[in-house]
Amino acid sequence: MNDVGTILLADHDESFLSSTTELLRGDGYAVECAGNGLRAEEALRSGRYDLLVADADMEGNTDLELVLCAQQVARGMPVILVADSPSLDTAIAAVHLPVMAFLIKPLDYGEFRSQIRRLTACSETRRALSRVQDHLNRCLQELDDTMGDAANRNKTELLSISLLHDIASCLSDLLKLRTETVVEGPQLRLCELLDCPASTVYRETLIQAIEVLRQTKSCFKSKQLMNLRLHLGNLLEGRPSLPDRRDFSHFSMRKLA
Repeated sequence: MNDVGTILLADHDESFLSSTTELLRGDGYAVECAGNGLRAEEALRSGRYDLLVADADMEGNTDLELVLCAQQVARGMPVILVADSPSLDTAIAAVHLPVMAFLIKPLDYGEFRSQIRRLTACSETRRALSRVQDHLNRCLQELDDTMGDAANRNKTELLSISLLHDIASCLSDLLKLRTETVVEGPQLRLCELLDCPASTVYRETLIQAIEVLRQTKSCFKSKQLMNLRLHLGNLLEGRPSLPDRRDFSHFSMRKLA
């Protein structure tokens, strides 16, 4: 798949298809063409696309049949409709479908390009969510199988470590996606979401260690201890940073009794 995005362009006008395809490919997009709604539907069922650009006047889409198909077989994929003279009924129907833009021919290519750039930018997030959903569905199926076989299993073997790891992986991936897509608001981590009972103990220990280092900084003039205090402070504030290993190379690790 092209790094910029893959577009399915469906239109009955061959000259529009060829000229628009050339422009889009010049912008770096991978483009596949279809001359009517039936061929476009076949393409949707056999391939994966980041965006559908569809003619509202062509055969097989006059009642937005192609857009309905796209909604079923490629859930979440955005659609741009283009038309020579769109009807009011078509415009109203499009409001209830995943139609992100309705453009009139001849297209203003600057606006068209802007819409395509905006919509294909969301494609990686949509694909990532789809991967997480598939992974989570497999976990749920395994949970269902476990519940069905629970009577024949020892209680300690009901949930495998691998299943718990997979579920945690799904949660972690979702939190990562949230961090990447949400500009404002708190950025949760998996341990915070699960409300780990040990987190309070760890936090109190960090606070005590930082306070001891702060109180003794005048007694022990040490760059290493100062760096350690700064590192612990960042960790406490949710901004983990790696300390310079050279600062602690003279320390020996001892097994605690």
